[in-house]
Order: sequence, then C-alpha cells, then structure tokens
Amino acid sequence: MRIGIYGGTFDPIHIAHMIIAERAREQLQLDKLFFIPTFIPPHKKTKTVSDAQDRIDMVKCAIQSEKHFYLSDYEITRKETSYTVYTLQHFRDTMGLEREQLFLLIGADNFVDFHTWKDPEEIVKLCRLCIVDRPNLSGKDVEQPIKTDAIWIDAPLMGISSSDIRDKVRNGKSIHYLVPPGVEDYIISYNLYQHS
Repeated sequence: MRIGIYGGTFDPIHIAHMIIAERAREQLQLDKLFFIPTFIPPHKKTKTVSDAQDRIDMVKCAIQSEKHFYLSDYEITRKETSYTVYTLQHFRDTMGLEREQLFLLIGADNFVDFHTWKDPEEIVKLCRLCIVDRPNLSGKDVEQPIKTDAIWIDAPLMGISSSDIRDKVRNGKSIHYLVPPGVEDYIISYNLYQHS
C-alpha cells in the first residue's frame, strides 16, 4: 500500500490542488491520496480560516468522483494546532505503514520553512517528502538544513491561489474553471467569502 498525504487549509480547494494531487498519484503510483484540511495551521495562526465543516464539505465536493482520492478529517477532529508529525504518526500507526509507503506532498514555499516545522527530523523518518514547485520557486533551489531524500513532483506551474479565489468571490468575479464545479456550487449556495 502506497499512501499520499496532502494537507492544507483548502479554503477553498481549487483546480491546482487537484492537478497536483493527480500528478503525484500517478508519479508515485499511490493507492490512495488523502486530502487533510488543517484545523489551525501552525504557520497561519494569525489568519482567519473558514469554518472547518465548510472546508471539509468543499473537499468532499471536489473528490466525490475520484476513486483514488480520500478525505481525512483527522486534523479537524483533533481540534488543536495541526502538526504534520502527529498526522504522519497517526497514519503510520493506524495503517501499519513503513516509511517507503508514506508520501507527504508539500509546496516548494513550505519546503523553504520545513526546518522550522515541529520535529522535521522525525517527519523525514516517517515518510518521503514530495516537493511541488511554485511558479516563482523551485524546491531544488532551496538550501534545506534538514537532510532529506525528497522526491520532486512533475506538475504544471499554476498561479492559482485560494486567497485570489476568495478575493474574486468577494468582488463578484467569476471563479469558473478555478475550482471544481461542485466547489463553485457550494461556495455560491452557502454565500462563502462574501465578506472580509
């Protein structure tokens, strides 16, 4: 069993998340890839994040027809700051996974700060790090003080961000094609992102 872990606020989940997940699933030959919405992201404690249930429901809408994609509400149900090391330990213990069976997807922007995460040395003992480049940053250019044997995910560079999508909604602009259709319908139905 080969398991991928893809964490984030997913506020909202968008098409770039989906494309990255599919490229990683294919490249790494994953049996399952879990989207894991964070409860309180440790590096974004000062930012307001949308209601956890809305973010869970939007992920459900996005992945409902994808047979290899799954939702885990582990970090939401813990109701604490979401530390990746605990999530990885949870998956290792509950699924009986070895390091070579567990893959963590992170963006190159997060890889820059990886040494500041909680227990980064333990994280690289638990899983293989899988780095996705950003339009303005390649993970291969990052001088990482933590020794890793990171895998580079070949995915298109897309300048799509959740914050831009929220701004578009707030300003009455279209988000068509930026989010999966079910997510767009959810945002409209529940009037998400209408106010700052």
